[in-house]
Amino acid sequence: WAYDGWRRYRWHATATEWGCRWKEGDVIGCMVDMDASTVSFTLNGKAEEVGMGLAFSGSGFRPCGGVYACVSFNRREKLRMILGGKGSEPFKYTPPTGYRGVGEAVLAAVEERDALVKEENILDVDDMDGDDLEAN
Repeated sequence: WAYDGWRRYRWHATATEWGCRWKEGDVIGCMVDMDASTVSFTLNGKAEEVGMGLAFSGSGFRPCGGVYACVSFNRREKLRMILGGKGSEPFKYTPPTGYRGVGEAVLAAVEERDALVKEENILDVDDMDGDDLEAN
């Protein structure tokens, strides 16, 4: 699932004309809602009001093994990815209510896993290198 702002296409299996053309200095936002099965894009913090917003939903968005952030560009383009989270550069446009940066979400998931492991005493961790991990 992708958005090409130079050619104004959304991509998944085939290309469909969609969205706004980006230009130098623009900020593209990508929101993925795994619960609602949707992918949306913004241009400079704006969605539907500029012809962006919901790009894929329902049967058009069925990730089987997860979703991975990636970008492509030609040799004359350059970009900077800001994924959010501790130590990251702040977003120029705040994510919509209910969304957070990938970096923040990954860190929260790791912290939640660590808390569950500690709470449930799932693993006896004698050696943090993993040499002496034993399941209880």
